[in-house]
Amino acid sequence: IIKASISLHGGIRMKLYHGSDAGGLQTLTPRLADHGKPYVYLTDNRVAAALYAARAVEPPHYWVPYGFDSDGTPVYHELYSNALYDVYGGKCGYLYQVEAWETQVNPLEGIPGAFTGLSPFSVTDCEALPDVYEWLLREEADGRLRVCRFQEKTPEELDGWYTMIRKEIEKRGLREKPNCSYAQFL
Repeated sequence: IIKASISLHGGIRMKLYHGSDAGGLQTLTPRLADHGKPYVYLTDNRVAAALYAARAVEPPHYWVPYGFDSDGTPVYHELYSNALYDVYGGKCGYLYQVEAWETQVNPLEGIPGAFTGLSPFSVTDCEALPDVYEWLLREEADGRLRVCRFQEKTPEELDGWYTMIRKEIEKRGLREKPNCSYAQFL
């Protein structure tokens, strides 16, 4: 059976994670987000996945201002005072785990360790996060997340972020969609 699995799928089996505000999922199915096609979004980093376990805006849009430092640690960027709390405070989320063959996923451009899949994935484990904000603070205390707080940002850093936001507004035509939660949030 193992030989059949290897010859059928080939490659390496990976443990991947998916953050969601929906509980009780047994299968992760492709959903339309802002990449134009239905995908299952996965990552090899639990903390990066947890950043998607609560939402600032309604689907199909996502807004999570984070990146990675040189050691691969996720860095969440607050773009206004108390943004981390506003987005995650008191919100319940779920951290799902799946196993996937490397041939079942494709790297997501621009996000290290992130992947997209076109087919459903069976959930192998799930961790409930009763308060995503508190969970993230524990990860920060343990060094698995860095939070670059608004008060720490220079005017130049903020200008860079705000320029990126203006470009996103233009690219998505959000000025013509003032009632869209994404437009209102940005």
